[in-house]
Amino acid sequence: MDHQDGQRSEPAEGGPVEGRPEDGGPVDGRPDEDRLFSEANAWHFRLQSDDVRPAERAAFADWLARSPAHSHAWAGLQTLLHDLKEPARAAYAESRIASPRRPASAGIRRLAAAMTVLLVVGGLGVWRGPALYQNAIADQVTATGQHRTLTLPDGSMVEMNGNTALALDYRDGERRVRILRGEAWFQVTRDPDHPFVVDGGAGAARVLGTQFSVRRENDRTTVTVGEGLVEVAAHRNADGNAPWPDSVHLRPGRARRPTPAV
Repeated sequence: MDHQDGQRSEPAEGGPVEGRPEDGGPVDGRPDEDRLFSEANAWHFRLQSDDVRPAERAAFADWLARSPAHSHAWAGLQTLLHDLKEPARAAYAESRIASPRRPASAGIRRLAAAMTVLLVVGGLGVWRGPALYQNAIADQVTATGQHRTLTLPDGSMVEMNGNTALALDYRDGERRVRILRGEAWFQVTRDPDHPFVVDGGAGAARVLGTQFSVRRENDRTTVTVGEGLVEVAAHRNADGNAPWPDSVHLRPGRARRPTPAV
């Protein structure tokens, strides 16, 4: 996996620049409510980073306690983001399974509505293009140049590369992770009763306990095995076709690239 650090601008020691205007009166002609919402938004995304400094957390606590209006803006943003997540998940899922030969009017309308509401969040630079709804339905997201190591509920480890979005779905006896974009390396805790599945869009990797990576680039998915045995199966298109008829098993050092069937 590529571990080169990307370039990013460092915020001021006290946190996001927008998070520290003085109280009282509009800023740049904006009403106080809009200004505070923008500040809350800036703090939200800064606090998601893995390299938040103690001074920034202290500055955020000061900002939050500065007035009831600040607390209200923060609570309003968190409520909005929570309320957006499930409708965006449903809209994205429906848009993915709709047949290309039929206009998915209902799914498109719902997705467009979700995107419209998301745009109201105002200037969220990381939510543009496909990343708009990918980030909305993801459980974990990294920015370009950012790397993050996660421990999943079952004890499995995930190392996320930069610009990666993951959605987790642990239910019905299966541990499933969807890679919406980017790349992740998995070290899976063995559990024969609960298979671990990573869905990369064009195909899925199914394991019981092993180490492997899955990289998604648009509609191309690459699965590389570091340890153990991984079963890779390509998803079928709307006509029931797949790039190959059966699943294949990969051993360490082998890779497979499922591509969409035509």
